[in-house]
Amino acid sequence: MKSLGLGARLLQSISDATAYLATALLAFDQAIASLLDRQSLLSDQARITVLALIVASLVVSLKLHERNLERMTSMTADKLGGVEDLVPSSQAIDLRGLMSRAEKIRILSLAGTKLALLGDDEILKLIIHRERNVVLLLGNPRSDLIRLRYERDEPDTYETGLEGLERRLRSLLQLVRGLPLRDRRRLDIRVFSCYPTCSLVQADNDMYAVIYGCKLRGSDCPKIHTRVGSGPFSHFLSSHFDRVYHDAIPIEKWAEEYGF
Repeated sequence: MKSLGLGARLLQSISDATAYLATALLAFDQAIASLLDRQSLLSDQARITVLALIVASLVVSLKLHERNLERMTSMTADKLGGVEDLVPSSQAIDLRGLMSRAEKIRILSLAGTKLALLGDDEILKLIIHRERNVVLLLGNPRSDLIRLRYERDEPDTYETGLEGLERRLRSLLQLVRGLPLRDRRRLDIRVFSCYPTCSLVQADNDMYAVIYGCKLRGSDCPKIHTRVGSGPFSHFLSSHFDRVYHDAIPIEKWAEEYGF
């Protein structure tokens, strides 16, 4: 109860006491009536009034308990640097639901296979929807640092690989070239060459991040859920995304460099 203010704690105490006293009054009245073998001392109208008072007091008490729980949850998130929860690697997130409701989507991924599900046609349709602003950052398979990740720090069981990553970029390039010019402005696809350290999917204010472990796929690592502006961790992720974005080049420029 310490997280509630003085006024809220006083109201909580009054509500609880009212509910207890009203319940005790009904119980006492029933006990006296049974003991003396007579009708209730309280009229029907009085009993209804007491019952309504009990219900109202319980509703107020439950609302205050709910508010207290929300405040305690918020305080816990603040203590954890803004981290809302940790999603096990075995548990999927509802990416389609998140994206279908979002107006702004930002994705940072080495290949986009697992966390971003870029191999899913339904996800791609959500990404290119003309009502959304989308930024997509993927690794450059021709970059020495990206190749280093695959050759030394990526497990043998990786799904995409350098060739698969290049095929994905070429496919996205064709997708972009097939869009009307007005829709291309909403879809910003860039290719980065720095060493990959994490994946990030942001749908409006919800952010899910995966920190790459050595010799582990992104799908082998837990997903960290936070919200934009909720604390140091979300600020770190946003800042990291922005740095990678400014270091990356548009996919059209990447294609020109390698003659696609």
